[in-house]
Formats: sequence, structure tokens, C-alpha cells
Amino acid sequence: MGKLGSLGVLLAVVSAGVTGCNQEPTPPHALPEGVSEPAPAAAPVEVAPQARLVDHEVTWPSETVAQKALEALPAAAREAVPRSRVPVLVIARPELLAATALIVKPRWTALHSRADGVTVNLQALRTARRYDHIPPARGTARVRGKDAWITQNEGIWSAAWEEGGVGYSLEVACDAAGDARCESSHYTETLAAELAYVGGEGAR
Repeated sequence: MGKLGSLGVLLAVVSAGVTGCNQEPTPPHALPEGVSEPAPAAAPVEVAPQARLVDHEVTWPSETVAQKALEALPAAAREAVPRSRVPVLVIARPELLAATALIVKPRWTALHSRADGVTVNLQALRTARRYDHIPPARGTARVRGKDAWITQNEGIWSAAWEEGGVGYSLEVACDAAGDARCESSHYTETLAAELAYVGGEGAR
């Protein structure tokens, strides 16, 4: 082959190489136009167990109503007592009895009183939330002869216990810092022990 022939072959090879270099390579596993890559599978999400709402069967006290404490309540509170679906317990101290307000709802009854520099709240609830995977915890204290929890948070003392199928929670707060009644749980426990039963819709 002459020099011109060899040169022509060489130019053809070089031209083909350059053309190939200018072409974009096809990506591997290319998808058709308009089709996107599928999203990666999401990690499984753990769902927290749900609580069951349980209505307790209320056992009404066999004791008679504390008539003197009932009569010492303000008229509005006294008239609300028979509507309560849980046994109504009240603070059996004259100054707190006279300042008592009572709220009655289908599943709970709440008492509020403030007198002599102290605020007292008492909730009575016949419904509880239960988690099947968590056994009921027993309180580490004793209130009214029952296992109870006694705690303090930001100066407020709380005592919680179950009595006759009803969950009671007593909270006591003092108006003045340094009030001896709120220096320990003693005053709260004493008020709990003194609670008087004044009735409810199931009173005997």
C-alpha cells in the first residue's frame, strides 16, 4: 500500500476514536424516560402498645355517711354529692370543709378547697388506663390502710391510692414558703387519714 493509502487508513481510525470519545456513555441499567427509581424500603416502625381504658366496679362503703361533715359543706357542694358515681371523701377540718367546691362527672369527682394558707385538691376516678404488658405497680407507702404513692413536686405533696375500686389522689400545697405543713409528707398523710365519707349515688 502506498504512503497515501496508509495515511488514509490512519486518519479513518483516529476519526472513529474521536467520534467515540465524544459520545455520552449509556448509564448501566438505564430506565425508560419518565420512570424513576423505586424508593428504598422504609425501616419498620415500632408501634407503642396502646392503653386500655378500664372502668372499675365500685365497692361502696358499708359505713354510714358522716352527717356532720356533709352538713358542714357549702350548699352547692352538698347538693352535688348524691350525683357522684364514686364515694365522696372530704377533708374533715372545719375551715377546709366550709370552703369546699365539688365537681361531679360521669367517671370522676373532684374536690377543691383553700383555707388557712393551704390549698387541697382531691380527685376520685373510677376509670384507669391499663397496659397489658405492664403489671400494676404497688405503692411503697401506706395511706388509709392501702398501698400508696407519696411524692413531692415543686412544693406540692401528693398521695395516691386505690380504695373500693376507686383511684384517689390528694394534693396539698402551702401558700407560704417554709410552711411547716409542707416541709414533709406528714400533714398530707394526716389529712388523708382524716377524710370523711359523705355519700354518693350508691350510698347505703
